[in-house]
Amino acid sequence: MKADLADIAQLISEGDNFLVITHANPDGDAIGSIFALANLLRENGKKADALLSAPLPCNYMDLAPREFKTSITEEDLQAYSLCLCVDVSIPERADLGPDLTIDSLKIPLINIDHHPDNKLFGTKNLVNPNSAATAEIIFFLAKKIPSWKISPETATLLLLGIIMDTGCYKFDNASPEAMNASAELLELKADHHKIIKYMFFSKQEAYLRLTADITLNHLKTACDGRYAWFYLDDSLLASYNVEMKDTEGLIEIARMIDTVEIAAVIYKKDKDFKISLRSKCPDCSVGKIARKFNGGGHELAAGAIIKASNIQEAENILLESVKQELKS
Repeated sequence: MKADLADIAQLISEGDNFLVITHANPDGDAIGSIFALANLLRENGKKADALLSAPLPCNYMDLAPREFKTSITEEDLQAYSLCLCVDVSIPERADLGPDLTIDSLKIPLINIDHHPDNKLFGTKNLVNPNSAATAEIIFFLAKKIPSWKISPETATLLLLGIIMDTGCYKFDNASPEAMNASAELLELKADHHKIIKYMFFSKQEAYLRLTADITLNHLKTACDGRYAWFYLDDSLLASYNVEMKDTEGLIEIARMIDTVEIAAVIYKKDKDFKISLRSKCPDCSVGKIARKFNGGGHELAAGAIIKASNIQEAENILLESVKQELKS
């Protein structure tokens, strides 16, 4: 069932003990949103736990709270009155650990998200595709609850989500609403300097050497330079001692090329290949490409899984889809 800010504000006001979850392999908006919402609840008299089953990417360590749950059992779930799921478009991506899924929940689920292909899998669904980030929705939700306060720490986490999902306001989703929300969060003492420092000016030397290697030796182009991609092999990561969780932003190597309209990174995932896609052109929908492979996301940023026996096959399958999109 779809809901608006007032509906969810009332449910949260009436609830007492909350579990807050997000998607596996969380990005900046997911990390900012899950911790900001858990903070908001606790700072305003509620009980709340944030759950992240995997270690945080290194560059978020100094921005995220130190205490959160890393595992949970089906018995533990019974203690909560509501589950708040943030920045998750399909239930299969929700992170409840290796042994539990959304189907394990026996409590109401509130789905808070901004992806246009959200499956509305919650008991209540607060989904606004016009929002630049889920963190932006959470900010306006907090403002809907009378007397609720937003601390500087929580404001920083909300601003983190907006900054990262707008590419530091470079992307087309940097709307007036996102800018206004950011300004209000700065007035609430969000630490903009800290976000910029750790997100953009604190890269490990190994990461930078990896980017140089990718640029020189692994970057490929096609379609007269309109498409660029690279394969991020596990052995390549291992050679620089960089973990997959710390590779957010590598796709910019391909997207920054002046002629490129569609950029991709391909990873090995179990027996298949995961693709991350970005578009610089509103007329070229990578969301459409992702949906061909049962993936999804935004029209200018999306992902999917390609079933292929080897990387060459996966690259060729993706290349054909990119060619079709660039021609349309």
